[in-house]
Amino acid sequence: MAADSIDPNDIAALRRRLAELEAEQAASLSGSGALAQGGGEALGERSVKVGGNANTIVTGTQIATNYFATAGGRLTKEQIARQVTGYLRWLRSRTECIELRGIERAGGAPVVMLPLETAYVPLQAKWMAGSGEDLPLSKVLGLGNRLAIIGGPGSGKTTVLVHMAWALASSLLTGEPEPARSRLALKKKIKKKIKKKIKNKIKITSSPQSVRTSREPELEDAHVGEVEVEVEIDVPPSELPLPIFVPLASFARYRRKLPGNAPPRERTLAHYISYRLIEKQADFDLPADFFVQVLQDGRDCLLLLDGLDEVANESERAEVRQAVEDLVGGRESMRVLVTCRTVAYRGGRTALGAGFREILVRPLDFRAHIAPMVRQAYDCIYPHDAALRDERSADLLEGIRRLEQDRHTRWVRTPRRWWTAP
Repeated sequence: MAADSIDPNDIAALRRRLAELEAEQAASLSGSGALAQGGGEALGERSVKVGGNANTIVTGTQIATNYFATAGGRLTKEQIARQVTGYLRWLRSRTECIELRGIERAGGAPVVMLPLETAYVPLQAKWMAGSGEDLPLSKVLGLGNRLAIIGGPGSGKTTVLVHMAWALASSLLTGEPEPARSRLALKKKIKKKIKKKIKNKIKITSSPQSVRTSREPELEDAHVGEVEVEVEIDVPPSELPLPIFVPLASFARYRRKLPGNAPPRERTLAHYISYRLIEKQADFDLPADFFVQVLQDGRDCLLLLDGLDEVANESERAEVRQAVEDLVGGRESMRVLVTCRTVAYRGGRTALGAGFREILVRPLDFRAHIAPMVRQAYDCIYPHDAALRDERSADLLEGIRRLEQDRHTRWVRTPRRWWTAP
């Protein structure tokens, strides 16, 4: 099909032609190693130059490999990898900055976009099981596959999930351990053979013929042998899970708008994820059943479910909570994190069963969290004026101190009848 024969208003025809061109390009990129076309430079393994930029095509990931095994030959591994890469680029572009509102800037919008890579401040959390010890939120993925992250309003719960999505998307796109390794600390257990000194304990009697192994030795004979042990290692980049970020309030609104006679499967969380990320997004072109297949198996994804408390009412929260439990049921290898405000989670029918563990986000600390974020914001606003940057940072931080002091004073002076009322 010639390009000049396509009606520019015929969207379906344009999409078919684009698919043909991508298939032709993918065919020329099969295999691994360096490739140079049209006088361009040769790039490294698993890389291709697109639009002037060298971008890694994630053909080596388990995600592409496992989906290829279920695709029935409809797509090549390279085509699947290209489409997964498109999704990861889309996700990274939407998670690489965080918004900071309420800071005045002369002649500018009241929203400051901060690069997540430098602006993110690791938070502390408390594991509500075991000894209840504190730990960095960057290490919570090592506590289990099903976690409920709870905390007060503005404690950073959503930012934690956004940060996880960005770190995973970045490492999957580049094929490099960082930033996922240091920021998420994902581990896996493997069997490994190690050399170890083995002691054979023997007992010697008066007769040379009666030497035998005994539990009460008089002599020891040691030699080096191999034993198999279980060890933890960092998850390699090719095995990192695919991050899927879902606002649960949007899922609840979607369910509310469904007609009463809608098929039951359309009310499921898995169907909504596929609908939201494929049918409602035009930045990538994954197969219609891609997310359904990924969620069906569960081992290749990290499901980031944000804002259970933001679902409109308790009845709907219970329905959404049940949909989450239905999705994870029987999928022990699926990693799922759900965020919720503490009050909403511990009241009514919101708390998750199905083996979810509670992680409580600690309140933001002024020195460790608030001050660095404010300074980072003014670094972005006034990158070339250190004096003004320091002055504005100091003014805002002093204002925050006064507000916190006033809030504390009002709390102490509040009449008892106010806080003991039902």
